[in-house]
Amino acid sequence: HGRRALAVGADVGDPAAVRAAFDHVEAELGAIDAVHNNAGISVVSPLVDTTDKTFDRLMRTNLAGSFYVLREAARVMQPRRAGAIVNTASELAIIGQAGYVAYTATKGAILAMTRSAAAELCSWGIRVNAVCPGTTRTPLLLAEFDGATDPQAEMDDNAASVAMQRFGEPAEIAEAVAFLLSDR
Repeated sequence: HGRRALAVGADVGDPAAVRAAFDHVEAELGAIDAVHNNAGISVVSPLVDTTDKTFDRLMRTNLAGSFYVLREAARVMQPRRAGAIVNTASELAIIGQAGYVAYTATKGAILAMTRSAAAELCSWGIRVNAVCPGTTRTPLLLAEFDGATDPQAEMDDNAASVAMQRFGEPAEIAEAVAFLLSDR
């Protein structure tokens, strides 16, 4: 397609690393027009068993990391008065699920942050949206099932609870994100 890609590793929970990653990408590829803010972790833990360390790790990666990426994306897009940002939240931010209290807190906060950023950045010509994927067949999801007594039975039971009777596929989410990042 006549495009170049660049992979840059960074801990999204480290604001200096996020800024350095954005600066590196701009130096190598030029202006940043579109950002999919997608880093995140999931920890299944009942509320009373969720340790402070687990809670802090989820907040640092999912919420603080999303904030740092959003802030840096806005920083580099504002001077050009153009751009699009898509944050990844989760269906669990809306419906909740037992065992995911800390995770859903981060994803609900991402939705609130997205709404506020969209209201603020639209005057700069920057669109901000969020996607809320349901259960999607990713390595993160499959790792959660690995701890079950019968991983396949657990997967089948979970898939049966989805209206479409199957997990979403990453490509389906990617298509929605690509549309939201496009000029269409």
